[in-house]
Amino acid sequence: MSASKNIASAVIANGASLSGVFSVGSATVCGVLMPAAWTAAVLTFQVSLDGITFEDLYDSSGLEYSVTVQAGQYAAINASDMYGLQFLKVRSGLGGAAQNQGGARTLQFNAVKLGVMR
Repeated sequence: MSASKNIASAVIANGASLSGVFSVGSATVCGVLMPAAWTAAVLTFQVSLDGITFEDLYDSSGLEYSVTVQAGQYAAINASDMYGLQFLKVRSGLGGAAQNQGGARTLQFNAVKLGVMR
């Protein structure tokens, strides 16, 4: 297998909990590099099929999909959970308990597009 990677940035504004839209194209999110300054909270996501209408992301058990993160660290994200999701927003905290950030925060998402070597 060969892989090409794509980096996408998402910004959560000062005093906000939800980023603007970011896209990974046809790649799949597999991790996030957290900023050194991060107001403690898990990450959750909103997703869209058209880049316009967004809904919260849930797993196959019906639970809101979340990733535990720490300031200044890289957190792996299960690529199979994110496969096919092109348009995303990231949230600080859970949908029903969002955590506003104490400053503008830029998160860098690592996305990989897998292909078959010939």
